[in-house]
Amino acid sequence: MERRAAQTPGLPRVLFVDDEQRVLNSMRIMFRRRFDMYFASDGPTALEIIKQHDIDVVVADHRMPHMTGVEVLTAVRTLSPRTVRILLTGYADLDAIEGSINEGEVFRFLTKPCAPAQLRATLDLAAE
Repeated sequence: MERRAAQTPGLPRVLFVDDEQRVLNSMRIMFRRRFDMYFASDGPTALEIIKQHDIDVVVADHRMPHMTGVEVLTAVRTLSPRTVRILLTGYADLDAIEGSINEGEVFRFLTKPCAPAQLRATLDLAAE
């Protein structure tokens, strides 16, 4: 399901993709004044958002139903090559790291739990 925060002209557009609603809610609270945000709970929904909107940054969880984060970011690279891609995962999965680098050409790989300051700094860099 697509959810959208209030649109603010001039703010970078960030899509958060995670199957855990509490994670999406945390992102909404943490970044509500910093970014124009979109939310998806799975890969197919995220890709529909990418097709319909000009997204600057995608932050995708790796372990989700239907598609992994690496699969989502690889598809995003094809659909929207200029979109910056970040993989976020709760697991130290070496295959995910290798796949995200080789297939999805990610900007950063972050592990959960990720310190808010680290995520904020990474998103600020990605949105430049």
